[in-house]
Amino acid sequence: MSHPSRVVAHAESFVARRPSPSRASLVLCTVFLLIAAFYLWTAGTSFPLTLGAHTNPYNELASAFLHFRLSVGTPPAGLLRLSEPYSPTQNLYFRGSASIHDFALYHGQLYLTWGPVPALLLMPFHLLGLEPSASLITPLFAAAGFGFALATLRVLLTRLVDPSLWMCALAAVTLGVASAVPFILRRPAVYEEAITSGYCFDTVALWLVMSSLIARKSSPLRLIAMSLCFGLAAGSRPTLALTAVLLVPVYISLRSTYPRRE
Repeated sequence: MSHPSRVVAHAESFVARRPSPSRASLVLCTVFLLIAAFYLWTAGTSFPLTLGAHTNPYNELASAFLHFRLSVGTPPAGLLRLSEPYSPTQNLYFRGSASIHDFALYHGQLYLTWGPVPALLLMPFHLLGLEPSASLITPLFAAAGFGFALATLRVLLTRLVDPSLWMCALAAVTLGVASAVPFILRRPAVYEEAITSGYCFDTVALWLVMSSLIARKSSPLRLIAMSLCFGLAAGSRPTLALTAVLLVPVYISLRSTYPRRE
């Protein structure tokens, strides 16, 4: 068996090597600022970052919501005069020239086929008379999602034996660049707005989940916020609802380790 003095010396050496929470947080914050700037640069070098009048489907939907409508307008009159306006061969001209590709035609009105959540978040901008471009909103969603991914990482690092500062930095940079996000930001459009919005709310929900699991406690307010974020993620990109489903096996595996409520 080890001599008690050696055990104490080893423990003191471990504490000295282990980075303080404040230093680890500083590293993560630094990486966040660098990656967020990279996200903005990636999107901005593809399309201009603007807050002025900018026509894109989500701006149109946000305006429609403010006017208590679900449709984004009427299609070209020539489209409605076709014998079969839903035929891809007959409506080919209108889908290309009128920029209504991927819109849904129903009872003479056009509807978006993407999740409505990004439009809901754009409504405050419209109330201020602003119509931000997709190239601006998309990296903001991505940066917010990355920030909560780092918050989740910070929670997990507190459970590691000895997370050195370089490990914190490497893990943070990997989260920021070793994903599809930089690729998505190279072409920021309505599709990418939906994806990054869902990514943002999914990471918020995952942070709430992991912080609750690590702390081994939760609250009704946290559960409500968690459920709301998963719902908003699905409302942005329906396939992201699978994230909540994937957490069910995690809950089942950990349930037996938690004390039962009296």
